[in-house]
Amino acid sequence: MGFIGTHIGARKLGYNITAVPAGGKDLAHQIVNTGTEELRYLAVSTKESPELVDYPNSGKFGKFGILAERPGTGERFAFIGRADQSLDYWEGN
Repeated sequence: MGFIGTHIGARKLGYNITAVPAGGKDLAHQIVNTGTEELRYLAVSTKESPELVDYPNSGKFGKFGILAERPGTGERFAFIGRADQSLDYWEGN
């Protein structure tokens, strides 16, 4: 995956080029390349933070974004987990 949005000055949209090797569904996430050549596609998305992602095949979810407590730093966070791993609000207090 190649991230190109920052190279073209995009601020509110994100762009990346993703390559999916030739093969079956075991080698791709949601897009399956049924051909014999590498598939390349341009993905476009908003750059709203946070980004929430669902991985239904594995029962996981992801949350990605910019740390709110450090605005302007560009410092990012990523969390991938499962709903059954959730902590109670008061855990650790």
